[in-house]
Amino acid sequence: MFSKQLMRVLAVGASAVAVLGGGTFALASGSPPAAGAASGGTTFYACVVTHGAHSQFPWRSLWKTSAHPVTCPRGQFSVHWNQAGPPGPAGPSGARGPAGPAGATGRQGPKGDTGAQGPKGDTGPQGPAGTFGSITIESFEVRSFPGGKEGEFSLACSGGGTPISGGVQWGAFGQEVMESDGPIPATGTPTGWLIGVKNEGGSIPVTFKVVCVTPAGSGSATAPQAQHARILKKVIRKIT
Repeated sequence: MFSKQLMRVLAVGASAVAVLGGGTFALASGSPPAAGAASGGTTFYACVVTHGAHSQFPWRSLWKTSAHPVTCPRGQFSVHWNQAGPPGPAGPSGARGPAGPAGATGRQGPKGDTGAQGPKGDTGPQGPAGTFGSITIESFEVRSFPGGKEGEFSLACSGGGTPISGGVQWGAFGQEVMESDGPIPATGTPTGWLIGVKNEGGSIPVTFKVVCVTPAGSGSATAPQAQHARILKKVIRKIT
């Protein structure tokens, strides 16, 4: 019949036979914690009987099995192993998860300081001389233009300028109209301005006007600004 000590060895051997028989538990000698302790498994400690009468056990025996480090007597050595097995190989990568929601928009930063003023740019080249030196409006007054008449008046600039436009100013508003106006000649540089008028009412004063220009650089700054236009030709006829 086995002794109590032998029964204890058998009980320990039943739990650690895989250790001594080449099972999957990690077994190491010495008292430091097993490498598998970091994985969360329990580390067991025991002493290995290396001498004595063990004829009924063809393998070395364990005793003093504990979850805490043990002190082994002389002639024995300590071992420890972890309940958790060695880590398996890394599994395949999992499927990519769905994208998370967009984060909140960050607040706008403060306005930056105004930059320094840049250097003054280079002066551009001087443009070409202008077309006109001065523009004046010259006029010719007819104190009484008869009613029931129409007429054509050819005006020229008295200061030697070139006419570029013309018109009329009636002394009252009624049945008076300006029928036409245009340069003379119709092409090239004008020498006069032709204005056609028609009066279907009573006699009324009318003022003819012509816009005159002088060439650039002709000393027009000293020219009179209110010259009277010259009448080159006037034709008055009864309205038919």
